Amino acid sequence: MNENTLAKNSSSQIAGGEQSGAGFWFPGRWVGGTAMILGPILIVSTLNAFVFFGWVVLAIGSYLSGVLGLPRSIALGLMTALMFGVLKGSSPISVIATGGLCVALAPLGIKVLREGPRPSRRAIVGWSFLIIGALVILFFLGQAG
Repeated sequence: MNENTLAKNSSSQIAGGEQSGAGFWFPGRWVGGTAMILGPILIVSTLNAFVFFGWVVLAIGSYLSGVLGLPRSIALGLMTALMFGVLKGSSPISVIATGGLCVALAPLGIKVLREGPRPSRRAIVGWSFLIIGALVILFFLGQAG
């Protein structure tokens, strides 16, 4: 291994292994490319069709039940345009899809907050500590890898 290889592939130096060809060292084993790393994680991708049609069913059900009107149900159905997967990118279509979700559900959330019962101070403080504690734990788990 020469200096140019180490300069280009500093991750192999950090992982403590030799690198040759395409691929890199992953802690404990050789990985020939990112597909081998992401492969086991993407088992859930078999459910993409259910997620896709689930938005349609949710939009139709919310319209038929009278919870959302026709325009907001259509906006909710726009979520079918959102890309799936780990390596998805942002595009104007994904902005439109998530904007549709906001158009559909934000007014409903505001209605629930205005008309629903007010929580007690004890509930607010308790949930605040619980959420902050969970965020702190998740932060440190994320830093640990």
